[in-house]
Parts: sequence; structure tokens; C-alpha cells
Amino acid sequence: MPHIEPSRSYKVLVVEDEGLIAHDIAQRLESLGHEVIGPVATADEAVEAAANADIALMDIRIDGSREKTGNGGVRQTRAGRKHKGH
Repeated sequence: MPHIEPSRSYKVLVVEDEGLIAHDIAQRLESLGHEVIGPVATADEAVEAAANADIALMDIRIDGSREKTGNGGVRQTRAGRKHKGH
């Protein structure tokens, strides 16, 4: 894949439980100049890794607690990071 310089580089958390798809997404993001966090495959791993990411790209159906995905834990973890001045 050709390398394209983005206007800004982001730390992207990839949350995908299908290994080949996760690998493909990670390669594409890296080719665009972004840093990939993960990929991770479960809601628990996503919540744990979210504090290190600028943005999360998430599969809508992953293993783990539904309370920790969507409007739950990942968003709350990110909000906590902003609150701490990061």
C-alpha cells in the first residue's frame, strides 16, 4: 500500500475480534501515517487501552460486556483522560 501523509496523525484504537480484519485495518491505518493501539478483541481490552488512544475504531459486535462498549466504558475512559488534562 502506498504511504499517504495525513494532515494529522492519530493514535487509533482498533477493536475487532476477527484477526484478519483487525490486521487489515491496522495496516491501512499505519499506511496513512497513524499509530495503531492494539488491535484488541474484547470490550475489557478496549476499555483498558482506550486511555492511550485519540480515537477508537470499533466493531459493533465484540466479545465482552455490553456495558463497557458503545455509550459505556470506552467513552467514559476517554472523558476521564481529558479531565486529567491529557
